[in-house]
Amino acid sequence: VIGLDSDGAAVAAATSGGLMPVDPLLFGGALALTAQAVGLLPMGGLDGYTLLRGVAGPKVARGLELVTAVLLTVGALGRLGPNADASLCAGALLAWAASAAAAGAAPMPPREDFDDATLHQPRTWLCAALLAGAAAVLLPGR
Repeated sequence: VIGLDSDGAAVAAATSGGLMPVDPLLFGGALALTAQAVGLLPMGGLDGYTLLRGVAGPKVARGLELVTAVLLTVGALGRLGPNADASLCAGALLAWAASAAAAGAAPMPPREDFDDATLHQPRTWLCAALLAGAAAVLLPGR
């Protein structure tokens, strides 16, 4: 049986008074959904940054990267609000730092690789929906 102890850490043990039973599929699904949402954050090296850069351009992507980094830092410090999960914000910052360190100095594709003439409205709305979905998964907190 997988459960959560009083500190919220997942532990595997026989059911006792201090554990809350958790379905392993739901627990794994929640972790996977959170990991995918973190990957869609508009921060350098993550998929959300490349997506935003292709839709809105590099200046907007860099601006939103700065805003996202500031919000995650404020959230990791526990100052974002009562429902914000500081550990989730810190985990997202750690994932971003790890991906940036793993990528090293790998350059982004040049701006010329994105065809501005074929930027269709449905693709723009799809990208906006993906980024909004990532925000919706990460914002509710606890």
